[in-house]
Amino acid sequence: MPRNIESIDDDPLLDGTANFGGGLNSYTARNQLAPTQFAIGRNTVVDRAGIIRTRRGTSALGSLPAGAGAALGMAYLETPAGVKKLLVCFQGTGSGTTVRTFDGTTWATIAGYTPVAGYNVEIVQGLDKLYLTDITQNMFSWDGTTWTNLGNGATDAPRARFIVWGTNRLIAAGVPSAPDTVYFSDILDPSSTHWSAANRIRVGAGDGDPITGLAMLSKTILAVFKRTRIFLVDINPAVSVSTFTIDEVPTTYGCVHYRTIAKVGNDLWFLSNDGVRSLSRTLQGDDSSVSAPISLPIKNLTALIPDTFPELTSATYFQGRYLLAHWANFPAPDGSGDGYYTLSYNVELQQWEGRWDGLLTVLMAQTRFAGTLRLIFAAATGTLTYFRHENGAPETAADYQDDAYAPATEIPTRIGTRAHNHGANFNGKRGFVTELEFDECTAPSAAVKLALDYAAPTTLATVTPNGRVPLTLLHQSPFREAAVEVESTSGKLALRSVSIASFAQTMPAGQ
Repeated sequence: MPRNIESIDDDPLLDGTANFGGGLNSYTARNQLAPTQFAIGRNTVVDRAGIIRTRRGTSALGSLPAGAGAALGMAYLETPAGVKKLLVCFQGTGSGTTVRTFDGTTWATIAGYTPVAGYNVEIVQGLDKLYLTDITQNMFSWDGTTWTNLGNGATDAPRARFIVWGTNRLIAAGVPSAPDTVYFSDILDPSSTHWSAANRIRVGAGDGDPITGLAMLSKTILAVFKRTRIFLVDINPAVSVSTFTIDEVPTTYGCVHYRTIAKVGNDLWFLSNDGVRSLSRTLQGDDSSVSAPISLPIKNLTALIPDTFPELTSATYFQGRYLLAHWANFPAPDGSGDGYYTLSYNVELQQWEGRWDGLLTVLMAQTRFAGTLRLIFAAATGTLTYFRHENGAPETAADYQDDAYAPATEIPTRIGTRAHNHGANFNGKRGFVTELEFDECTAPSAAVKLALDYAAPTTLATVTPNGRVPLTLLHQSPFREAAVEVESTSGKLALRSVSIASFAQTMPAGQ
């Protein structure tokens, strides 16, 4: 431990973040983060090399007419006969609720089904059709041209909150009068009169906890979620519904909202009371050893999702990322206000990589028009855009802008490193230099800031983010730990590493 530093003749202590592959950790104290973790990632993603950069932007999906209102439901229909259409149910403004379709080029308004304002419309595909339910009216099917009412009799489709397709049956739950009942259609036939009373099961033995979501875990295993419990139902089509086997997963948590459930490989991810969890990880644990939530590193961010707005959450898995769109009710520790955000988890790196804003996402769906896979975002404002993900083509300026039927909006980026203490926790330091290594940036400028000992960050300099950029710290007051923040307001910001060199001071007597 240094005992005498009256000048800066001693060798400096070195610290830094060699790469950002450790992911976003906004929950742990900045001085306790792992060497490659970072504390702030606004509109960021991380690649295999550990480079942190600005997320890709969005482009408008066709020329959507104005006044559509927020999306209540959205799904893509594709059939062997060549039908390819995106179906969207809109809340409507002024003229009321509407249903519109997109064929890859043109939007059209269609009649035959009228959504109910204020109610989510859940849509799934099965048997070359889309099936729609909104809990308030009869279930409908749509084959790309014709609507069919599935009735409301004793053996017709139930007025359910959510539906899934599995083992060639349409499966429904969330009926207000039977909150713990799962309804099954006949095999290969979910039309009216094909929902007999014998094709129903109650899950949970009347525990009073309503079903909050359904999802297929495997070919024949249906996951039934409640708020504090999870059940697995073997729905083997070779046996009758009355003999389906129901097993309870040993856990004390369940799913907050069905739209947060996403199929991730052979797993199901969902938002629980204490964050994002994995069903597979739960099954691998036991009563005495339950795995920590996947979202533990960003617990302070998921804690901002209010129980009062579960309908504003949705999730999907797209090209190696689990995306959780949500409404945040309070400002985050990084200073961002309440509003719509999307949390991105890089499944390959097994790390959270950023908190995205500006998209206002309430629903997501995937399309395959002309053989091109796209992720569609439906915004709270009624706009629909597609994600400009990496596709092998050369990057353009538009790839890092958000286009929502208006002049393109630049994407702001903010990166905050861990707090570096040079391995000397108790010594004060006299700063010497910090060096930032940028990687193929198109951002015209970046503000570099320094946050000392939990104080608010102050600007060191505004730089051109290109190659290695050194900045002196000799004019800074002594500090025990220092975090670096980098911000840009437009273009692509890409940061490979940050390093800091400082001189440790003599520890005061008694410490």
